[in-house]
Amino acid sequence: MSHHDVKNYGGADDAAAAFVWNTPKKAVNPYTDPAEVAPVSALSNLIALYASDNEQEQLRREAMSDEVWERYFFNESRDPVQREMEQDRLISHTKMAREQQRFNPDLVILADVNAMPSHISKPLLERIKYFHSLGRAKAYSRYLRETIRPCLERLERVRASQVSASFRFMASHDGLEGLLVLPEMNQDQVKRLSTLVAAHMSMCLDAACGELFADEDVTPEEIRRSWERVAAEAMRLDVNPPAFERLRRKKHRRNPVPYELIPGSLARMLCADWWYRKLWQMRCEWREEQLRAVCLVNKKASRMSAMRP
Repeated sequence: MSHHDVKNYGGADDAAAAFVWNTPKKAVNPYTDPAEVAPVSALSNLIALYASDNEQEQLRREAMSDEVWERYFFNESRDPVQREMEQDRLISHTKMAREQQRFNPDLVILADVNAMPSHISKPLLERIKYFHSLGRAKAYSRYLRETIRPCLERLERVRASQVSASFRFMASHDGLEGLLVLPEMNQDQVKRLSTLVAAHMSMCLDAACGELFADEDVTPEEIRRSWERVAAEAMRLDVNPPAFERLRRKKHRRNPVPYELIPGSLARMLCADWWYRKLWQMRCEWREEQLRAVCLVNKKASRMSAMRP
């Protein structure tokens, strides 16, 4: 190779120019954003996506934090100003409703129907809606005053006769408040209530045993007195304890007391399933009486309608 060929085709400059990193660099303008002039590559795109995901995650966390704050720490129900405004609005709405009811007695009857439990109010409202759709104002008003109002008054008397004073006393215990709304309960609610009643009976038995059993030598008569304590609690719920007639005290008893019946009687009064059957039967009977009081049970509507949950 001649000197001319080496000069044209070889040399250090040509060898250096063959690599990318040796090519001349473009001058950097200090007044422009580096992100705008940065070359686009797979790595830069991945970094941009990662930054975008982080930004979205940060926004989501901030929104969740704001929601938690508004819900648990600074919502309208906890704000004294908002709560006072809501109370004023409810008071004004109640006053307006009372003024309307004073000039229109039909609104009072409708309000009483709406305040009833669903198994009473729902069918009654359907009948009221039907009469209202007929477009006969006088017949509609007469139906409310001559049919619905006597039904509601009769329902109140039936409710008062169902719940005795001893029954109300039992409902005053912790966890047994549901006894007062027994006809409104479904099967699951009655099952939970029966569990609470059984637990109450168990506590009564423990208290009676702690008071009566002073020593280890327990006589059958002391066991009978503890049974009487639990039986008295059961009778407050208008439920006859098992073997009550054979175990109760009688002035002229001919046969000896069958003490062997006490364990079985106590076992039933402490059993949640036994109480479920008793309370569910009571619930169905009371509900049937209430449905009859408001004329919702007839030949077409079966008497077993109270069995529906």
